Amino acid sequence: SIRRQRQMCIRDSSKISLKFYEVIRKEFNKLSTDKTLKTSYIIKKLSLKYFLSERTIENIIFNRV
Repeated sequence: SIRRQRQMCIRDSSKISLKFYEVIRKEFNKLSTDKTLKTSYIIKKLSLKYFLSERTIENIIFNRV
């Protein structure tokens, strides 16, 4: 049924989002090991790379999403 297909689609999109967030967090952790880079710089760099706002990147990194 259409309702079931919609539920499956929502479930799949949430899995994709979680994987996407995981990729961003891993990259943040990798970049943050370099002590010469400030957190604000890393967030700005990730926001440009993934076409997201800096606030969204912060929310993803600090598990507010």
